[in-house]
Amino acid sequence: MFRIRLLEPIFNDAAQLSYDQLIDQFGLKSPTDASNTLLSTKRIFKAHLSKVTEEYAGQDATAAIEIQALEDFLVRLAKRG
Repeated sequence: MFRIRLLEPIFNDAAQLSYDQLIDQFGLKSPTDASNTLLSTKRIFKAHLSKVTEEYAGQDATAAIEIQALEDFLVRLAKRG
């Protein structure tokens, strides 16, 4: 769901699926289920990303700049979803 709803529109210029389409595709019961599932996928992604970025934090200025750029991108991504 994360890939289809959030990443495909950004990276492949695909149309963003509506919650009704997500309900049909993933066999969910309601728009609330779709929204909650998407929110959970965002949290899981953020947790994994945080773990990886912690490994690189403080290594050098270039890594810090790249991590900040990625975090900024994810904030914009979250606002779209």
